[in-house]
Amino acid sequence: AGVGFPSSKKYPAFERLLLEDEEDGEMLAELGHGYVRQPPKSLLKKLAQMAAANLINKDINDDKMLPDVGPVDGELPETIDVLIVGAGITGVCAARDFVQKGFSVLIVDRLEGVGGIWRTYANIYSRVNTSEVGYRICDQEGPTARPNQDHSPTHDIMRDIHHVCAKFSFGRVRCYWDVKKTEKQADGRYLVHLEGVRGQGKRTILSKVVLFAVNRRIGKRRDVVFPGENHFRGDICYGYANELKHLKFYGKRVIVVGAGAFAFENLRTAIEHGARHATILGRRAGTTCPKWIDMIAFMRQVDGHFMTGKQGNMISFQAWQDCYRNAGLPFPECWDEGLLKPHNHTVSVSDLAFIAGYHGLASLEVGEIANFREDGQGVVLKDGRKLDCDIVIKCTGFHLNEEVPKITGHHAMHPSSMIDFNMAYIAEPLLDGGQFGSLKGEVDNSHLKSSAFEELLHHDPHKLSLIPERYHSELIPRGNPFGSGYAGQLLSQGNYVAWLAANPDKQREMLREASEPKLDMVQYWVSQINLASAEEFKECLAKALAAAAEPGAG
Repeated sequence: AGVGFPSSKKYPAFERLLLEDEEDGEMLAELGHGYVRQPPKSLLKKLAQMAAANLINKDINDDKMLPDVGPVDGELPETIDVLIVGAGITGVCAARDFVQKGFSVLIVDRLEGVGGIWRTYANIYSRVNTSEVGYRICDQEGPTARPNQDHSPTHDIMRDIHHVCAKFSFGRVRCYWDVKKTEKQADGRYLVHLEGVRGQGKRTILSKVVLFAVNRRIGKRRDVVFPGENHFRGDICYGYANELKHLKFYGKRVIVVGAGAFAFENLRTAIEHGARHATILGRRAGTTCPKWIDMIAFMRQVDGHFMTGKQGNMISFQAWQDCYRNAGLPFPECWDEGLLKPHNHTVSVSDLAFIAGYHGLASLEVGEIANFREDGQGVVLKDGRKLDCDIVIKCTGFHLNEEVPKITGHHAMHPSSMIDFNMAYIAEPLLDGGQFGSLKGEVDNSHLKSSAFEELLHHDPHKLSLIPERYHSELIPRGNPFGSGYAGQLLSQGNYVAWLAANPDKQREMLREASEPKLDMVQYWVSQINLASAEEFKECLAKALAAAAEPGAG
């Protein structure tokens, strides 16, 4: 009998499934239909059939399920105000800022559709590796609006990207175009050379502003092939781009190769889909935390330089350590070195890693696969250990994206995201110890430091009194106000670059007074951003103070 919504195409009737009609159902009914470890197979089969029949389409590549962004295969214009390279979350949000300031905008991408790495590398089971507030790019609107789930899943993020694009850049996206080269013209505009990836030929666009919004950390996939893979009787796949979508995890033993955010995501996916056991196997131990640790980091009070209190940090860290102990999981070895996380890793966020560890369903191992066993039942590690498994998921990372320097001919950039006048590059930085405000684990930043300001004050310390007090705080490097979240960074930088484009005189003055760009466009580390900003500010102050000392200066 149907219960709930009346039967219709939009709302199919609920089905009533009586346990008494199933194998061993009477016994289950007498027990009050309580939880059981091994329910009847016929019951599981019917539940699976019902779930499949009423499955909501969350295919991230099905554009019919997402807001319409307009045609993406139209002609390219000959001229434009702003050309944005990359139709991912960064490019779409930056386009919103430029459109709101009255610029004509075109977004180009070499791949299919809008979404960037969320379309190309995310899985349908992927979730943002930070609390919802740290990856929010728009406010939900309308009578059916709802906030995204915490650690928002792929379909929520894809919906948001398409929503922003549809509202501000409808019909302004062109796909299957690869940007090959930019040439700065005598009038300051850029001649951008493009080549169609589907045989459309070559084109050029003359643009006042060029913004690169392509991922820095995630370039091409790092492929790894282990000896003896042909012997394996189970499944081998990569943990990206939905390769694991059709795997059957129920009752299987899973090894996830890698220790980054994608690795912990795939551990969660395996456990959620009924794996008997899942092992994270990394060359070094990654760091993971429960969701509440990440959320508290966003809620805690910070000082004027975006630093949290040390006492509160210790309390949170001790509770975090207890989660590892209670789950029977080993601490990451980087903690012994005073580092929160391994170099160039982020902190993965996963409740399920700790829950599964507590129940004996997951383990974290450090080691490397030497080869697959000839019996087809597992792998041999380089230290001689043997692990049985039915599924191996490779989360072996990505190569850095080195294309922007090749396209532009520039190899350095400013901490403001500017490469040159009206040319910018916005992408997530590489992650050293500075990601969470730590001084430990930072890369060598000595090349960024300038002595001009200190030398000026050394010869005449009274010049410090000439600096307005409101500028004093700018001399101190700041912490990372965005923590593990990328949205705050992309939104603030996109808005700033659009403001600079709308105020060209101020942009010219800023670039003229700043020193030559010193930040490597590829090896662009998070600890370098605030330090380089402070050093550029000091150099500007040094020039201003030196000018004030000249005869006749005011």
